[in-house]
Amino acid sequence: MLDLDLPVAYYWPEFASGGKDRVTVSDVATYSAGVPAIRQQRIDQSIVNDARLMARLVEREPRVEEPRLIYGPFTLGWILDELCVRTTGMEARELFRREIAEPLELDFGWGAAGVRDLASVHHDDAFAAQYDVFNLHERALVRDIWANPIAFTKGEVQWNRRERQEAYIPAANGAGTARSIAKLYATLIDDLYGRNGESGVIADSSSVQRAIDLKFRENDETLGFPFAYGYGGFRRRSRPRAGIDGDMFGHDGGGGSAHFAWPSAGIALSYTPNRLLDIGNADHRASSLIRALKGALEVTSTERVAS
Repeated sequence: MLDLDLPVAYYWPEFASGGKDRVTVSDVATYSAGVPAIRQQRIDQSIVNDARLMARLVEREPRVEEPRLIYGPFTLGWILDELCVRTTGMEARELFRREIAEPLELDFGWGAAGVRDLASVHHDDAFAAQYDVFNLHERALVRDIWANPIAFTKGEVQWNRRERQEAYIPAANGAGTARSIAKLYATLIDDLYGRNGESGVIADSSSVQRAIDLKFRENDETLGFPFAYGYGGFRRRSRPRAGIDGDMFGHDGGGGSAHFAWPSAGIALSYTPNRLLDIGNADHRASSLIRALKGALEVTSTERVAS
């Protein structure tokens, strides 16, 4: 297992170049490694699925010193995938399949080969256009993060192309069912509380706890939103609050997806739409479901106390 607190260069010596010698595995998982993009070479869509080549390009990148938190949609996946190769001899997709997906019977994998029935993705030009503020940004770093390569294009939805569906892009084209993702988070809850034995199914209790322990709450200057991350990269509440979902950890995504665990409530949930909506559409699909679930659980809890 990777040690979140060790430098990436401990496992991958070449990564130390460009001032990255002290970047830890946890820094990578929390978008605070200072490697949010590949800036020294333009990335053609035809090579973006070559994970080993992309890892070589990432290792040559100099570290961005400030700000600490900079979200980037691709580089995290290439770095963590290379770490899997360096420590296990397997890419992340193969490691996940053998150690997690198959034992838990999860319908989740990367690309068209990873799942049984891959749905088409749908979004209009308004969804793609919301990223123009980044793609055309005056700051070169921001343009490199979001337009090298461009994640969402206008017109044809590139994620529906067969070559893109069959590609392996560790941080971008994982696919699975909501039931399987929720089951993954439910297993993490059980591992956290030691219900799956001393070593757990995915990880032992102390490792899960370390992964969700709060590392920082900070504003992403590029995106303009506050974020909170556990040491293992799980999203925590950006604004702390009490309640049945106050201890949540998980992740969400552009277009409306949401995947979380509420440990104290014993609840894991996933919402996986294939229709992606832009922020201007006031997309409340996931938040409405979460509020309804929270309300139902709180009513049930109150009724139990009353009885």
